[in-house]
Amino acid sequence: MDGEDIVGIAMVCILGGFVIGGFLFDVIFAADIEISQETADDVCKQLTNDSTAVAENTQEQTLICKLPSFDSTQNIIFKLNSEE
Repeated sequence: MDGEDIVGIAMVCILGGFVIGGFLFDVIFAADIEISQETADDVCKQLTNDSTAVAENTQEQTLICKLPSFDSTQNIIFKLNSEE
């Protein structure tokens, strides 16, 4: 083997490494991982320590947890004057 053969083999190995590395990068980091709404809700409940937390459905790979806010008028009970 002369110097040109070694350089050619090295170039093939380097290019092959780039191709394999690019493929693995796509598989590991750019893959769309979808979880069910129930699983996302459970994750939000554990992260926020609030049993009313729910996950918001987004198109991005982002987990958004929402805590319902309750209006203060929700617990008002109306009664007629004739009722006790």
